[in-house]
Amino acid sequence: CRDTGRVGIGFDLAPYRGDIEACDARSLPLKDKDVHLIFMDPPYGENIKYSDNQNCIGKKSAQDGAWQKEMNLVFEEAHRVLRNGGVLAVYVQDIWTQKKKEFSALGFDLARIGNYFFRFEDHVAVVRRNKDLERGNYRKAADENNFMLRGFNHLLIFRKSRKSSPALKRPAAGKEARQSSKKPSQRYGKAPAKRRNSRTERNDRRRNKKPTKGPKL
Repeated sequence: CRDTGRVGIGFDLAPYRGDIEACDARSLPLKDKDVHLIFMDPPYGENIKYSDNQNCIGKKSAQDGAWQKEMNLVFEEAHRVLRNGGVLAVYVQDIWTQKKKEFSALGFDLARIGNYFFRFEDHVAVVRRNKDLERGNYRKAADENNFMLRGFNHLLIFRKSRKSSPALKRPAAGKEARQSSKKPSQRYGKAPAKRRNSRTERNDRRRNKKPTKGPKL
């Protein structure tokens, strides 16, 4: 941001630098539609210890869906503060739980959640190209500390647009009340039924759709 003359603000639940503010990504101290770009590198499930804060998303398991539910709240908050046309970039890695012998595809989980709130722009595989990954001591450390030696990370790019925003349900009662309050024509008696086309019926179905806060997890 400094290189381009922009204003950048860093948030972390457990700040490790003086220029980073203590904040939870599920509740940002920002106004609605006030941000052009968000970049986040969230905890990769509970694969390692990220902080002592009990509210840390890094204490949620990705195997039982708890981590995904919290990340759904993070994406919902990001959607609130981003402007229309704003960009969300998420850097994440898949994990392997050594003790349970379980693999969690976190990249695809976040791609599915983000695609609900935003328009999916791109999926970049960030190749590490690190020869240290082949060393025996790195392999031993990965097995002992429960992290996976992965040759790439996911960089997911989303864009907020009006079309990608989750649809809001309009109160059906208000519409029905307006229709019932219309008086029939005195000249012709009972008012004729309005002709409906497929587009009208489709729009009505969208308006009456039950609201959701994210994809089914």
